[in-house]
Amino acid sequence: MDQIVADSAEPKSITEINSKGYNLIGVKKGKDSIESGISLMKQYPIYIVGASVNLKKERKAYKYIEAKNDMDTEFTNKPIDAWNHGFDAARYWCWMNLNVKHEFAFGFA
Repeated sequence: MDQIVADSAEPKSITEINSKGYNLIGVKKGKDSIESGISLMKQYPIYIVGASVNLKKERKAYKYIEAKNDMDTEFTNKPIDAWNHGFDAARYWCWMNLNVKHEFAFGFA
């Protein structure tokens, strides 16, 4: 059976989905997991197939937090946590399958 990786924030939902016969596991996230996950994903090419309309929309809408000063606007390396559900799923898969070093640091099972 294929393994499904999901956000671990809702363990009750994971248990309920698994009771229906799925193999869902929750990825345990640590501090700055979004930034770390994006950094990990940037190490690999990302291909989005034509049928992935929503993922294409997410990629176009993905924004970073702006830090404004008196002279101009600079972008931080902190992404805005919105329009990212598809990329969150991809990031969780990457954490579980590509990031052995962080599996120990964040206590993945």
